[in-house]
Amino acid sequence: MMSPWSLTCWRMAISTAIAAIVGSMIYEYFFAYRVRLAERMSRLRRRHGDTQTSLFNSEKAQDVAITRFVGKVQARVSLSLEKAGLSISLGKLVVIGLVAGLALSALAVLISRRWWVIAPAFCLAVGLQFGYLVICRNRRQALLLSQLPKAFEVIASAVRSGRTVSSSFQLVADEFDSPIS
Repeated sequence: MMSPWSLTCWRMAISTAIAAIVGSMIYEYFFAYRVRLAERMSRLRRRHGDTQTSLFNSEKAQDVAITRFVGKVQARVSLSLEKAGLSISLGKLVVIGLVAGLALSALAVLISRRWWVIAPAFCLAVGLQFGYLVICRNRRQALLLSQLPKAFEVIASAVRSGRTVSSSFQLVADEFDSPIS
């Protein structure tokens, strides 16, 4: 019979090994293929003495498609951050999500003493982070919608009194609180 401490150590070691295996599989799937492809291309170029050798006709098209997809995801998350009114960069958001995920995973393993709770706890932490982002965005949009009628009234009355439209907008910016200001 093993002591609870040694059992916990074995569980942590097994979960670390599983995380390493999954990490190496992810690396193999996303990155190692490109390395092997680049090595093969350099061998072909050396053999043929040609700098324009292409293994696939659509190699550049694949890179462009991947870049566009990543750019779209980054743009969507950045837009959500802006709509939520949070002054945090995308990089910081990712780091906070990773740290929160690791911390919640470690806490879940320590409390439950089951290694398999790592992945659900990590996903829960990252999901809660994006849930908070959605809640902040919805709260800010609701506040903006509640301020719009009064802002339109102020703009209309300012224009009727002889102000220019740009000075009317400036009046709204000076008089109202965020997010409409």
